[in-house]
Amino acid sequence: MADTFKFSYKDRTRESMTLGVYSCGAQKCGPGDSWGEGVRDHYLIHLIKSGRGYYRTGEKLYTLGEGDLFIVYPGEPIHYWADEKEPWEYIWVGFNGSEANYLLKRTDFSRRLPVLHLTDARLRPCLQSIVEAHGSTLCHQTRMIGRLYEFLALLIELSSGSGTDGGFDYVGSAATFIAYNYAAPIDVSSIAQNIGVSRSHLYRVFVKAMGVTPNEYLTRYRISQACALLSGSALPISSVASSVGYEDPLYFSRVFKRVTGCSPRDYIARHRPRKTPENKSKITGRK
Repeated sequence: MADTFKFSYKDRTRESMTLGVYSCGAQKCGPGDSWGEGVRDHYLIHLIKSGRGYYRTGEKLYTLGEGDLFIVYPGEPIHYWADEKEPWEYIWVGFNGSEANYLLKRTDFSRRLPVLHLTDARLRPCLQSIVEAHGSTLCHQTRMIGRLYEFLALLIELSSGSGTDGGFDYVGSAATFIAYNYAAPIDVSSIAQNIGVSRSHLYRVFVKAMGVTPNEYLTRYRISQACALLSGSALPISSVASSVGYEDPLYFSRVFKRVTGCSPRDYIARHRPRKTPENKSKITGRK
């Protein structure tokens, strides 16, 4: 049996994003290596490259092998372990965000069907590319998210279509409208009016698809954009607030702290590059 190995990357920041990679990695397990019983606070998808193993969720036990994928849902007690004779090797990605539930519902995964067997040769390199893009910089994180979208898009492409629902089209339209208009003074009523549906119906299908209300999604989207501006620009907090749809900087600060757990000022201190004599001279042109 080949030597065991494990590579694991975990994002420690977990910024407020509509979709974010929390972890990724690859492992060739030893006989009986296991995780759990426990719960995760995010979604986790494993793809088995070789060998065998077992996955228990709720009252169901699945025996898995090469080509199988299994998903872990947030807050659900699970346990998985490698076979004693043919321990498995797998790659995985962990992720969350307000878009995660919506996108997963368009795949064939569900809490009732957390295991899929897919033979498409594109899946393994697509998932592996997320692992290869790992890193702690904004560039790395953005690249990982882009590749996660590619992986989820492939799962949607390969789905039977049983996870689709006409109401989800409204959710997608609402999410697109928010992405293009979050900086404007929009609210749930204006979103519903723009996509041609009642506010109450949008609320129902949005909660079903996304797991959050339309208003909470809008808030999280705005704060995710604010995080990018606070860490990647020199704009003052008041300008960042108005750039993401908040005219009152104090209210923006309260919302920001509720969503991220820290104030905008603290976020800048942690994430914005500090000015040094060297980079100051680059900005001013002095030598």
